[in-house]
Amino acid sequence: MILVAYEGIEHETMQFIAETLGKYISVLDGGTLPLPREAYDQERNQWNAAVMIGSIEDTDNMILLVTHVDLFVQDLNFVFGVADRASMNALVSTNRLGSLDPTIARRRIIKEAVHEVGHLLDLDHCPDSRCVMHFSNSLSEVDEKGKEFCPSCTRHLEKVIELRGLY
Repeated sequence: MILVAYEGIEHETMQFIAETLGKYISVLDGGTLPLPREAYDQERNQWNAAVMIGSIEDTDNMILLVTHVDLFVQDLNFVFGVADRASMNALVSTNRLGSLDPTIARRRIIKEAVHEVGHLLDLDHCPDSRCVMHFSNSLSEVDEKGKEFCPSCTRHLEKVIELRGLY
């Protein structure tokens, strides 16, 4: 998997995401990209996550993009992140995951990064509220779920990683 920062993301943020994801799959540093200006929606004062993911043309690699801008997708007010299995690209925003406590902010970012990569690895939302693949629609839901995969998701993930030769 290639980890790519959009301009404005701190190196330390990318480093701890890479270290955490490295527990599951091989992670390569993809550097930094400029924000795709065509993704900005002036009326909403937000960035269209689908356009941002669609601006990446690499179809041979699984890519996780990380940004600090506020994201939306059609029909939703905002998203913490989004994954597109067809392109094998995912995007996470730190914008709404912040906290006065940097440890809490880091924990939230990791949960959402692992969650979106889980989608790229064929995992769906999980009914187990402790599983990192549990759907989160608010910060309290992000805080309540765990940072690890439940036993069921772990078994599925191990099969996918082995089949794809990702580690």
